[in-house]
Amino acid sequence: MQQANAPSFASPILNLFPKGYRVMASMCLAAICFSAMSVLIKLSYEFGAHQFQVVGFRSIFGWIVLAPWLFAVGRRGIETKIPLAHFFRSVVGFVAMVLFFWSFKFLPMSQVVSLNFSAPLFTLVFAVVFFGERVGLRRSSATAIGFVGMLVIVQPWNDARFVWIALLPLAAATLMGFIPHILRRMASSESTDVMVFYQGMWMSLFSLPLLIWFWQPVPPLAYVWMIGCGLLGYLAQTFFVEATHRGEASQVVLYDYLRLPLVFGAELLIFNVLPDIWLLPGAALIIASAVYIARREAWLHQDKTSKDARTTMVK
Repeated sequence: MQQANAPSFASPILNLFPKGYRVMASMCLAAICFSAMSVLIKLSYEFGAHQFQVVGFRSIFGWIVLAPWLFAVGRRGIETKIPLAHFFRSVVGFVAMVLFFWSFKFLPMSQVVSLNFSAPLFTLVFAVVFFGERVGLRRSSATAIGFVGMLVIVQPWNDARFVWIALLPLAAATLMGFIPHILRRMASSESTDVMVFYQGMWMSLFSLPLLIWFWQPVPPLAYVWMIGCGLLGYLAQTFFVEATHRGEASQVVLYDYLRLPLVFGAELLIFNVLPDIWLLPGAALIIASAVYIARREAWLHQDKTSKDARTTMVK
């Protein structure tokens, strides 16, 4: 079975960068691919594609890209001792992806991406609720500020602005917030490519019947956009998982926010859409809170490691 530190598809690309910059490079490449995928999702809808067609092409073509790697590593290269963990992670990821992709059909890209940044806030909530982590006043306050930012964007109190469809990206972010807890437990025994392989396999199996059931004819260019979603989604997922393997969460989260200016720029240039006036302050609160939480967790981890080391030395 591949070990967690086995070279992945992304390794040759990342090895081109100096060692100290590979986490940054991996997450920046993931952000660029995710942003480009967002544009192609929106273009697919503009050309009349159904959301389950987009989801299906994203899953199936993203998995097909793994074929050369699969032939290279053979059956032993995809052996795993935790098949149920892969299945559970794929179920959570698939539902989150459906909700996330569906959001682009009704909402501006900038709003979907901004609300998606609330996922780390839910990660902390799940750490407290399900894993018994103790959270101090600082991180609790930062989380509350992040949720205020979500409210600023959605504005549920404003009947003239609020639409229920705005809850879709929040629901997706909630599920995405649970995925890091799953990945953290899988990373000790599974390589990047093995995790991406099983996620792609299960998500393809989930999406195939939906793709067939909701199939509808679309212009040829729509197929280009949807296939592009699959390819970019695979690349983005690979670089993202590689970043979580190589670096601390506090490093990874910082570079993920590169998606926001990229999406803002693409939305303005391609779709001629300006961001909502309330989007920027709301996104700023969400990003600031998530960054603070990540940095605070990194500091607490380092402090605990130092204390454990001192205790060991005394013994």
